Amino acid sequence: MRAIFVATACAVALFGCGGADPKENAEIGKARAVVERFAAAGDASACDLLTDVALVDIYGNFTEQPAKAKANCVKTAAGFKAGRITIIKSQVVDDLTARVVAHDADEKFTYSVTLRRTSAGKPWQIDSIAQAKLVK
Repeated sequence: MRAIFVATACAVALFGCGGADPKENAEIGKARAVVERFAAAGDASACDLLTDVALVDIYGNFTEQPAKAKANCVKTAAGFKAGRITIIKSQVVDDLTARVVAHDADEKFTYSVTLRRTSAGKPWQIDSIAQAKLVK
């Protein structure tokens, strides 16, 4: 499951590389950095980069409370493997949503990552990751 999540994080590309607006470019950079940190995490620090929704969906079987899901994530973290990604696209959709698309280092998988934050100015967190096999 972690490999899928890392792969998805690799696909995190916020659909567009940023316009001329310095504030938007800064936000895109912050969102991209979260995805890169997630992919590179080989320990429980990855759990802190996920929203409560993502924690519950992935580590809480869609039913656990966020605290229990996070505890499950931390317990699972011993098996996490750090990976490298290449961000292909990135975009800030609005003040609370960003998207990143990335490929894994072997160019076998693409990941589409949605990031959210609770309010403008708060840190970005990964809300969902979708993985697909790249066709060559």
